[in-house]
Amino acid sequence: MSWKLKKKVQSLIAGEEGAVRKDWGGRVSVALVYPNTYAVGMSNLGFQTVYERLNALPDAVCERVFFPDPEDTDEFSRTGTEPFSLESLRPLREFDIIGFSVTYEGDYINVLRLLGMAGIPVRSADRGPGHPWSSWAACARSPIPSRWRPSWTRWRWGRGRSWWAKSWRRTRRSAPGARTPCGGT
Repeated sequence: MSWKLKKKVQSLIAGEEGAVRKDWGGRVSVALVYPNTYAVGMSNLGFQTVYERLNALPDAVCERVFFPDPEDTDEFSRTGTEPFSLESLRPLREFDIIGFSVTYEGDYINVLRLLGMAGIPVRSADRGPGHPWSSWAACARSPIPSRWRPSWTRWRWGRGRSWWAKSWRRTRRSAPGARTPCGGT
């Protein structure tokens, strides 16, 4: 991991209020991903609400991941650094579940870019037991292009904060430790 990127993230999180750090032991790990920059993602109250609610669950640890700032993309490439979480600096591929919060049509492509940067196959059919689940919650007005649907394991159209608890209970029953891809819903 790039020392420059690590220091930048540590500086960001040091200035935050409400960041949650939990021990991973025995919990299902969720990477809550906003496929845009930190500044854009942190201005989204729905994203912050889902982060707070998932971390309120005793059997979950939720950490945030954002698309790199434009000035950092060369550093990611040069050093081979994968997308990582703010809280523990863990690579995206180490999480059990990756939840994408997509609020703008222009961010769809960043979902695929992040998966590629993490070394996670873009198509869910190409993922095996060692790969995390990917889940999308989209509330953008335009439908997700059908050619991108093979990239998620589960998806939900609408406001993520209104369906997260039901989805979590269903996922929790089948996800912990298994890391087995499931059929799309």
